[in-house]
Amino acid sequence: MGEQAILWIFVIGAFSVFFIIPIIMQTWEDIDNKKKPIVTRVAKVLDKRMYQKEDSSIRYYYFTCEFEDGERGEFEAPESEYGVTIVGDRVIVLQQGTFSKVERVVGN
Repeated sequence: MGEQAILWIFVIGAFSVFFIIPIIMQTWEDIDNKKKPIVTRVAKVLDKRMYQKEDSSIRYYYFTCEFEDGERGEFEAPESEYGVTIVGDRVIVLQQGTFSKVERVVGN
């Protein structure tokens, strides 16, 4: 094989590893999650934090919650919920497989 053929094989392989394979894996995870039951539980917000990578404008928001049975968990929160939720608020945590969603309960 020539040098150009080897270069093209490398480029296609790198493209597959960094773009195609992650898309396939995410799609597979989404399909698997949809097969699982939706579990809805009430929790109390114990802590909230924001994480921002250095030299990036992207922010990630998290709640640490305690469920009624004493179990604790950390969940990524949408910015809209993070801004209006305070420590001590009750939230509803919806989980389906690896997917989770946190919603503030209005009128605690």
